[in-house]
Amino acid sequence: MSSPFEYSHIVLRRAHWMLPRTFAGGLLPARYLLTRLTYAMYPPFPGAPHSKRFLYFHRRFSRLLKFINDKISADIIAINGPDLYDDKIFLPNNSFLNAENIYVIPEDFIRLKQQGRIIGKLDSIDEIIDSTTIRLKSGEHLQADMIICATGFINRFPFFSDTDAKIMGLPTMQTSTQSNIETDLYLYRRVIPVGVPNVAFVGYVSCATHWMVSEVASHWVSEYF
Repeated sequence: MSSPFEYSHIVLRRAHWMLPRTFAGGLLPARYLLTRLTYAMYPPFPGAPHSKRFLYFHRRFSRLLKFINDKISADIIAINGPDLYDDKIFLPNNSFLNAENIYVIPEDFIRLKQQGRIIGKLDSIDEIIDSTTIRLKSGEHLQADMIICATGFINRFPFFSDTDAKIMGLPTMQTSTQSNIETDLYLYRRVIPVGVPNVAFVGYVSCATHWMVSEVASHWVSEYF
């Protein structure tokens, strides 16, 4: 987040929990809490090893787990404070027990937000107007040199034109209503769509070292553009 950019808009459909980088007055780094013991608080995945034992644990001590969850949630909001939540954009309205929606707050995030270089928007992109302009579903227009989409497992991008969608192998407006569409993007090195300028995808490589490959691809994309 410390790279030289003038400002950045973060457009999000809903806010997720951002863990402070440290707890206990700065003495305990957040990464020390990311252990198997901590994950015992979360409902187990169906069919996971020892899931029956964890389900019993959750049923037997549901009140205790709710108390711990509420206490941790309150502590996170108190530590991050009004510097992050003053505009209520980044204030989560879902349970802290949604493990897939939790991440550690990036370094300098709050400082850059205070400086007005990070601007949050509870919205979504409706259309890319031209090479530097996008329109949100609210009707607001934003200027952007680069658009970085964190879509998770969603492989539909309504702001692409049908022409670009066909080139990349994405569902178009005509096909997006159909179910069970197998999408295999036409990407050079599984990153760059040939024939569509200024667009790149990271994370479409499936392998045992997925996170390392995605990190390398992210660095490569930043150098490419």
